[in-house]
Amino acid sequence: MSLKLYSISTMLNHPDNLAKFRQTNSAKDIFAFFHLNRGAEREIMKRRLEFIAASGYTLENIDITDYIYSPSALLFSARIVDKIGDTMKNDIKVFPCTVICQGEKLSWNAVQITRQLSIVDMEKSTYRTLADGEKVIKFARYKEDINEVFYITRDSKNITHFVVSELFRKLCEENELKISFQEANNNLSYCHNFL
Repeated sequence: MSLKLYSISTMLNHPDNLAKFRQTNSAKDIFAFFHLNRGAEREIMKRRLEFIAASGYTLENIDITDYIYSPSALLFSARIVDKIGDTMKNDIKVFPCTVICQGEKLSWNAVQITRQLSIVDMEKSTYRTLADGEKVIKFARYKEDINEVFYITRDSKNITHFVVSELFRKLCEENELKISFQEANNNLSYCHNFL
């Protein structure tokens, strides 16, 4: 049985709907840990993980979503971790963090995806060429014959690319969690390559 794959996004329909790591001089280290799985967990645990919500978020609307996109880390609400975090423990590590919205500090979680599978279809993906001649994925296409059971995974080679499965979507629906889902291969404008 092959699982249907999805990309995820915030429920906030506003062009300024992300969150940035507060200390810009440390953002590369945070990105390396959460997206590239580089760095020591004990060093991350010593840091104050604070993200600043963009202007699209207000104290009145931030509760309409349980996921916020950040270039530095995936941000999941406390509701996600409370309701389904234990179910997903083989796929993620959770680090408590703060999202600052309109000056208020809110409890959220930065998530590192620990599961890695070969999910990108290298032949069907679209590439762009960098100045040094290196080709990188512009739009990832995902395999349609993945038989592993998972909730969320990153690609084992192109590790900045990740997807969630229909199992994750069902968990979110059953627990009334607020995340927007798009079929991964029908959403070419959505790309997880942050570099």
